Amino acid sequence: MKIVSWNCCEKFREKYQFILKQEADIYVIQECENPAEYGDEKYKDLFKNGFWTGGIKYKGVGIFSLNPDIKLERLDWPGQDKQFFIPVKVNDELNVVAVWSCKPYCEMFFDYFQDVQNYLDSKVLMIGDFNSNLVLDEHHSSKKSWGTCVELLNEKGLVDVYNDVTGEKEGKEKKPTFFLTRHLDKPFHFDRCVAAKGKVKKFDILTNYQWLSRSDHLPIIVEL
Repeated sequence: MKIVSWNCCEKFREKYQFILKQEADIYVIQECENPAEYGDEKYKDLFKNGFWTGGIKYKGVGIFSLNPDIKLERLDWPGQDKQFFIPVKVNDELNVVAVWSCKPYCEMFFDYFQDVQNYLDSKVLMIGDFNSNLVLDEHHSSKKSWGTCVELLNEKGLVDVYNDVTGEKEGKEKKPTFFLTRHLDKPFHFDRCVAAKGKVKKFDILTNYQWLSRSDHLPIIVEL
């Protein structure tokens, strides 16, 4: 199974054709528009087998599949007051949580974790824009820092796939996924996949920098 996550930096209905070339089984998109609020039928069709949530119609998080063999079912987990997380069951065999941690970033993820921690097990894969990194922890409460979130996830048997695969430590990631104001001299590693150790076979970042003409984030791809 191939899953792609991308923070599209808004106006996804004008950009989706680029990411669909990845031919993924599941797409997780941050900063995309509510398909119910726009008249573009092709855009709406993307979400026939999928879900969207967000506070404003032009900027939320969505998850969808175009693969007829993939069935997505929204899970009735707690934490539904946290607008930018969507837990779904995939073919009764995998639970995927679409993530977009908005301000205050790691604090938002920490609060969501507190709500759903009893549902997190080896069947869960969390993927998206976490907007968090150890290098920024000095700007956050130690109680809700990204380092604290990592410890809590590890206690559940969940690891950051990129760090696990590469052996690079948290805060020492060599490959960025985000460039502040699209400047190459302002790189950060924000986009992540969290899963049980060994669950993900492959992790890639699309480092062709033509993606920066479309967004300040690079897409990430995982294969199970």
